[in-house]
Amino acid sequence: MFFTSYRSVLFVVCFAAGCGDNQEDTPDDNTVPHEDPADPESDTGIPADECTFNGFESGSIEISNGYDWFLLAKNEAGDGGLRVESWGQFDGPTDAGEYTVGGNNYADCALCVMMYEDCSGGDISADSCDTVYFGSEGTAEIITFDTSGTGGGPVEIKLTDVVFKEVTINPYAGYLSTEVEDGDTWCVDETYTGTFRDYVGAGDAMPEFTAPDQTGADVSSANMSGTMGVISFNAGDWCPPCEAVAETHEALFQAMQVADERYGVSFVEMLVSNNDGNIASQGDAAAWAERFEMTYPVLHGVRVDAYFTEHVGAYMVPAYWIVDPLGQVRAWETGQGSLTAAVVQEHFEAFLSDNPDWTRDTDG
Repeated sequence: MFFTSYRSVLFVVCFAAGCGDNQEDTPDDNTVPHEDPADPESDTGIPADECTFNGFESGSIEISNGYDWFLLAKNEAGDGGLRVESWGQFDGPTDAGEYTVGGNNYADCALCVMMYEDCSGGDISADSCDTVYFGSEGTAEIITFDTSGTGGGPVEIKLTDVVFKEVTINPYAGYLSTEVEDGDTWCVDETYTGTFRDYVGAGDAMPEFTAPDQTGADVSSANMSGTMGVISFNAGDWCPPCEAVAETHEALFQAMQVADERYGVSFVEMLVSNNDGNIASQGDAAAWAERFEMTYPVLHGVRVDAYFTEHVGAYMVPAYWIVDPLGQVRAWETGQGSLTAAVVQEHFEAFLSDNPDWTRDTDG
C-alpha cells in the first residue's frame, strides 16, 4: 500500500476505529490467555465482569517508521495483536505526551489503538483478521519517542484504562467503523516498548539484491554499478497513486538517459505486490510492464517482497531510492510527482561535489 493511507492493507490499530466479525460472548478454550484476573475490578477501573477479556501480554513488538508510524505487539501465536498507529495524514502525534483514546471512525483517526484476533497469513490488519476491537476510551501516553535518520531509537507507550469494543469496518464506506451489538470488550492497562527499525535512507549503502524481471531473467544490484540509478518500489491497482506513477515511469527513464552524458542510467522497478495485494508473479510483472510500455526491468517475487519488507517496509509506496555510481543511496523520495529527471540530476551534481575525481567508465 502506498505512502498515503490505504488503511485496508496498511497495519491497523486505531485510537478511533475498528473492524472485524462478531465473536461469541462466552470465551471458548482458545480464549484462556484472556481470562479475567482474580481481582474484582480490572486495572482499567471497570468491573471485571464487564470486560470479556483483560490485559494483553505481547510475544513480540515491532515498530515501523516513516510518514506514519506503528507499534504492533503480537501475541505468541502471531495471529493477533495490539496495534498503535499514528497517521501523518491526520496529524498523528510524534511527540511525547498523553493522548485521549477514542473517536468513532477509523477513516480519519490520527492516533488509533486496535486489537486484532484470528488473523491469517501473519498480516495483523483489517483485511486479514476476523475479529477486531476498537479502543474507545482511556489514554495513551507516549513516554519515549526517538528517531534518528530513517529509523532507530526507542519507543515506549503506556495504555491506561483503555477499553476496546468489538467493531466492524467497512472499507467500501471510507473505513467507517461500527460497534458490534452485544459484542465483546477488551480492557488493557499495560506499557509497551520497542525500537524503530532502522530502514535504509540517504547516506546508506544500497543493500544488494538479485531478483527475476518480467522475462524471468535475474537482475542484480551489481548491474547498477557505475550509474545513476533509481529503484522504484511500486504496487498494483489497489494503490491508485502506484498506478498513476507507473504511467510516468517510462518517460522518466527516457528523460534520465538523455539528461547528462557524464553518467549512465539504471532504472529498476520492484513490484512489491500485484493488483490483489499479493506477492507479484512473473505474469503480474509482465502484464504490468506491457500495460505501461516499460523497457526497464520490473522485478517481482518472494525476493522482492523480502527485500522491500526488510529495507523499506510499512507499505510505503510509491517510493524511490536514488542511488549514485558508487552505490550509495542519495535520497528516498515518496509519493506522486516526487521524482523527476531534474531531481536525479541534482543528486548527481551533489555526488560530483563529494567525489570530484570520479569519471564515468565507458568501457564497463
